[in-house]
Amino acid sequence: MKKLFLLLFLITVTTLHAQVGTQSLEGYYRPPMDGVLLPSGNFGEVRSGRFHAGVDIKTGGVEGWPVYATAAGYVSRISVAPGGFGKAIYINHPNGTTTVYAHLQRFTPTIERHVTEQRYRLKRHAVELYPDAQTFPVAKGDLIGYSGNTGASAGPHLHYEVRDAATQEPLNLIARGALTLRDNIAPTIVRLHYIEVDTVGIVPLKSAPRAIEVVRTAGNRYTLRDREELALPPRGYFVIEVTDRKNDSQNTMGIYRVAMTKDDEPLFGFAIDRFAFSATRYAQSMHHFEMQRSARNQFVRLALQTNNRLPVYTKMRNRGLVTPAADERRHRVEIEVWDDAGNVSTLDFFVRRAEGSVRFYTDADTEGTPVDCRRRFSATLDGLRVTIPEGALYESIFLRHERDDEPDLRSTMTLYSSVYTLHDARTPLHSAINISIPVPNLPQELRSKACLGIVSADGATISYMGGAWNNGTVAGDVSMFGRYCVVVDSTPPTVTPSFVNGADLRGRRSVTFAINDDFSGIASYEATINGEWIALDANSGRTTLTHHFDNDRIAYNGGRHTLRLTVTDNRGNATTVTREFIR
Repeated sequence: MKKLFLLLFLITVTTLHAQVGTQSLEGYYRPPMDGVLLPSGNFGEVRSGRFHAGVDIKTGGVEGWPVYATAAGYVSRISVAPGGFGKAIYINHPNGTTTVYAHLQRFTPTIERHVTEQRYRLKRHAVELYPDAQTFPVAKGDLIGYSGNTGASAGPHLHYEVRDAATQEPLNLIARGALTLRDNIAPTIVRLHYIEVDTVGIVPLKSAPRAIEVVRTAGNRYTLRDREELALPPRGYFVIEVTDRKNDSQNTMGIYRVAMTKDDEPLFGFAIDRFAFSATRYAQSMHHFEMQRSARNQFVRLALQTNNRLPVYTKMRNRGLVTPAADERRHRVEIEVWDDAGNVSTLDFFVRRAEGSVRFYTDADTEGTPVDCRRRFSATLDGLRVTIPEGALYESIFLRHERDDEPDLRSTMTLYSSVYTLHDARTPLHSAINISIPVPNLPQELRSKACLGIVSADGATISYMGGAWNNGTVAGDVSMFGRYCVVVDSTPPTVTPSFVNGADLRGRRSVTFAINDDFSGIASYEATINGEWIALDANSGRTTLTHHFDNDRIAYNGGRHTLRLTVTDNRGNATTVTREFIR
């Protein structure tokens, strides 16, 4: 009977392996945990310049809540990693979707044993396992693990996703009805911002954002505060500042859909129903990067930049630019904002063309090297070699640069090059660019330890940015503009065991090591007991390593044993600690 079920299941999965499309998923899934689910984040929320791919569910600041399969299927993937999702389970379902349960503390004993066997077989701390459909079939409501705080997690919670199994694109699970949370609160429209635009050659120039206050009139409708209309220049666009939350949470949530019309004709719109992980950084263009990066509210750009290829935009005219007619006509503008539960708020007002036209930019704004965002750019700028791939910029820029041979920094790190200011950190990059800094006289013994550093705005800190020595330069790919220099990391990590040499550990189930690196960060770690490889688990901040004793693998028998741990940073500096213990 079980074999027949699995055969029918596989036939169904194969049949439905096409993209899920936009179909409703309502009624198919149960919640991943029991009780009232309290969200701390939702699908499409912007985090560190990326879209959040699921819903984060609070666990009261503790670990160990039971987590259940939300629909029948089979475990198709199991992940264990020091970062990212940490311990995670993926389940494929007959309706063509995959559900994801991340940051788990541990799996069920059966899955845990399988994972342990594979880690020791492969001798890897981090593993990605892909069981077949027969290995771990699950019914709706089966226990699969316990909530935790593993991977890149800022606190105990469960991250839950629903994906299209064919593409592994995450779906908006609340908007699709796959998960229901209490929400009758419409988004709050905080204010409107206007940005005037013009073009010099291939480069669009923008004015500073102009804040426009709004007021709620009745229900969830808004209009301009203390004015009837806006007098606008010939061309520009709006950024709408919004915030949203759900009934049982004070956390801010991401919005789902925006639509803007002018004179009742569609001008701009999008709906974040799904996205590919390869496109998630387009969140930096959908939102106003400079305002968004230091605020809790969302700053949604109601216009499309040249290289924004995110396929969520619905109706678009003139890339969302607002161009009032040259005569005295007024235009009615309406902006609607939806959350993923269907609550909507509306802002409407009038615009007209302002009299006269004054240039908002100065000649200084056009200084620099013009870079066409649609083409690859490569040049040497005062000694700094820069290569910007096609598509790395969302729009063309005048690339500014500066070289400082005697920088006045608060950081005490030794510099081995000039400090090169490359453009401005307020301009986001969609993909990495390559920079190469000349250091022709770097001593031979330091070359393997040399790397790129980025200087903070106040000059107090320098952060590791990778790179490597290459024929008189230190070169590497970097993901942001800023102030760069060459530094050297020759200091090994610190490793502090939680027990003294010769300790009696017969009453302990595990041992822990505190680890730290002062600059380039931890790259790898390996440990043995009596020369035999052992598995280590890193905590969410990668500041501790824990080994859980396994009596089936090593015969302790109350004897004396030797544990040896080596921790290596990203520049190859290593620290080895050896401890004897009784167990």
